[in-house]
Amino acid sequence: MFGGAAIRTKFALFDLAPFTTKITGDLFSEDSYFTGAEAFWEAQDAAIAERRDQYLAAKWSEVVVLERGRQFPQWDFVKATKKDGGRVYIEPTHTGEVRFHEGFVTAREVREAEKKENRAKAKEKGDKDKPVRPALTQALRSYLDLHRHAVVRLAIIARPADALRLMVAHAVAASGNWRVSPDHAGALADAISESLAKSAAQAAFTAEAKEVRSLLATPLKGTGNGASVSGRACSDDETTFKVFRHLLTLKDKEVARIAALVMAETLASGSAVTDGFGEHAGVDTRQHWTPDPVFFELLRDRASTSAMLAELAGKKDADRLVSAKLKDIKSALQTAAAKSKDWCPGWMRFPAKGL
Repeated sequence: MFGGAAIRTKFALFDLAPFTTKITGDLFSEDSYFTGAEAFWEAQDAAIAERRDQYLAAKWSEVVVLERGRQFPQWDFVKATKKDGGRVYIEPTHTGEVRFHEGFVTAREVREAEKKENRAKAKEKGDKDKPVRPALTQALRSYLDLHRHAVVRLAIIARPADALRLMVAHAVAASGNWRVSPDHAGALADAISESLAKSAAQAAFTAEAKEVRSLLATPLKGTGNGASVSGRACSDDETTFKVFRHLLTLKDKEVARIAALVMAETLASGSAVTDGFGEHAGVDTRQHWTPDPVFFELLRDRASTSAMLAELAGKKDADRLVSAKLKDIKSALQTAAAKSKDWCPGWMRFPAKGL
């Protein structure tokens, strides 16, 4: 009678008083129904989020809200007390009913714990426990590393004195790319390459590299150096000496500019040095980067996506989608991000947060 959208009011976790105009009675029983699912789920998700927060306040180790309609596979879980790390799983069904499964861990976790205990008793060295599935996929990590790398390179160029010292540190204690060669971190997908090519940071770096190459145009002529200044120019001793002789003719400021670019070109993408220098320089990522469609497309984790939505749009708005599909949460996040001129996800900040 209601087009498949009606949901029984008895499943509501919230006060029905404000929804009297959206409720109708069943002609054949005493049950009553919501005439539309959208209003119900907005209120139901907010109520689920409130219950989740109550469980967390009660010191449960974790509360997992399943995507709406996804069944809780109880046969894969084992009962565990709160003290023993048991979690709470909240299961919203398409009918509107919400099931709360308190005190469970996966059967696999139990098996791993038993193996670990047996290894400890036998004093044997076992393999490390399998890490929990990370919120960052390999593709998203590549995206974040490359864009963070791009903005930090600009910070290095802007601080030649610091760059020179960083270069010396690489020479004394070789790490990362210091052989010397430009960074060759490749993107894991064409979309990431296209995103980086369109970034303001990459464009600014390319322009600076072109100007710096002109300072070394004479000694590098015919060396096949290509786009980069670092590494490949010194293909033999004779070329190295030609570059050295040319550098003697340049002012200290020009040499420092070249050194800064070489350091930026050889900086390893995704390295601790990139993160450290970005924090040292107080890099503001949003000066050269804006969240683009590729960033949102690469999000795969519901919890981290919901956390970003709560940070940007507020916890109340995020709670309204607590059991929604990932694509709906991402859509809300992208809409909210488009209205903000300065929001930057924690993964892109210096220091990074939430990784």
